[in-house]
Amino acid sequence: MINNILNKYLEVDFQIIEFEKDGLVKKVKNTLLDIQIGSEIFDFHPFFETLRGLIEENCIEEFFQAVNIEKGNLIVDVVFSIGNEEQLPFVLLIDKTDHYCNIQSLTQLKNEVSIENYKVSLKNFNLINKIDIQSEFLVSISHDLKTPIHSIVNLLSLLDKNNLSYEQRELCKTIFESSKYLNRLISDVYELASIETGLFNLKEKEFSLQDLISRIEKIYQRKLVSKNVELRIIKAAKLPDLVIGDSDRLLQILFNLLDNASEYTNEGFVELEIQQVYKKSLNVGLNFIVRDSGKGFEFDKEVVNIKNAQLKFDSNDEVGLGISIVTNLVNSLNGNVKFESIIDKGTNVEVYLPFKLVKGVTKNSIVSKFKKKNLKRIYNVLIVDDNEINKLILMKLLINHGGFYIDVALDGNQAINMLANEKYDFILLDLHLSKVSSFDIIKTIKSHSSDLVNAISFIPMTTGLNSEDALALQKYNLETVLKKPFLSEELYQSMYDCM
Repeated sequence: MINNILNKYLEVDFQIIEFEKDGLVKKVKNTLLDIQIGSEIFDFHPFFETLRGLIEENCIEEFFQAVNIEKGNLIVDVVFSIGNEEQLPFVLLIDKTDHYCNIQSLTQLKNEVSIENYKVSLKNFNLINKIDIQSEFLVSISHDLKTPIHSIVNLLSLLDKNNLSYEQRELCKTIFESSKYLNRLISDVYELASIETGLFNLKEKEFSLQDLISRIEKIYQRKLVSKNVELRIIKAAKLPDLVIGDSDRLLQILFNLLDNASEYTNEGFVELEIQQVYKKSLNVGLNFIVRDSGKGFEFDKEVVNIKNAQLKFDSNDEVGLGISIVTNLVNSLNGNVKFESIIDKGTNVEVYLPFKLVKGVTKNSIVSKFKKKNLKRIYNVLIVDDNEINKLILMKLLINHGGFYIDVALDGNQAINMLANEKYDFILLDLHLSKVSSFDIIKTIKSHSSDLVNAISFIPMTTGLNSEDALALQKYNLETVLKKPFLSEELYQSMYDCM
């Protein structure tokens, strides 16, 4: 009868093991585990040691699920019974290996699907509400990292260079260039996330390709001379001068590639070649090829997915970020990129980008240089920034310029109180105050419609704008934004524009 019921309902492999209370196996029915009559069941597997405790506690019956028996590569459910005067203690082992493996696979698949669905839902939510959690986080981190860089850059500008020795001036120049490089790295991280989250904006404008190449040449000539590495710049004979495109992104791409090449080339050369691929009407296609004789890198070409703009190196994480940023940027600019690298031979990276041509000379072709003005009157300025070093730097810069009377608010609340009693021409406002929202300050001031308030020129300062902040500034018609780290000339010019 027992056999009939087992066959009817279990329909699985099973094994019954009867044993003495001291663990001696007396009877075995069916074979799942290779347990011999006369052996000790407690010694067969660590799980069976738990049966000894159940017997000592006189446990009548116990059920265990999903017991992994490594010796037999089995996952079993176990029923233990202490028996009675007529029945020895026994265990019933029910083979559930396939069952639990299927559950595990289904659970894993379900988890993966749930995660992907969550990602899609989160992405859709962010797109609908124009809020990206990753971007918000990176803006905050960017602010924390860029603030000290801003301080370093402007403290250097406040030094009286005339009283410094040649060596000291060179050290200041090195610190300045290193700070700009660090700032660019931080910006790269933010830009990469901006591309992925849809916050990336292209700014096409007219620029001189020749000036851009000359700038690159000066920077990397100085950088490589100390390493005794030759910098080669090769330009096509009929390379256009004025083109329309995003010069900042182009610089970002070339800086990343040349930084990698410079960093890992200790002898030989680093080369930038610019080729004209085609020229049709008002369009031109250019190749920018960066070659080096450095150590080279091993990478799996199969993981290069240009469509998804991802590139991962097998064992060289130090170049992964720069290359990933280049790949993302190039694709955003409707170009393409090719990588070739040989260990101990060097690396070649070829970037193709399309541009528009400029016919003739336009107003934008003339690069205007900053000219300091002699102000005809004293302008009252309120600085609202809860970083002491930032406030000190702004005060010093304005004092050095002359023509400004300066007040400083310790926080947003004090700024609002001061505005009730004083008339100001300018408010230099950090957009990342800790106690009071900068936008609450703007809203409070703008809500008082009067000639005094309307005459105030707000100049927001920030390390980076997310889409929500940008929309808020547009709402209050605040188009001039100083992005840290900014130079003194940028501060002065932004104030001139408001006079």
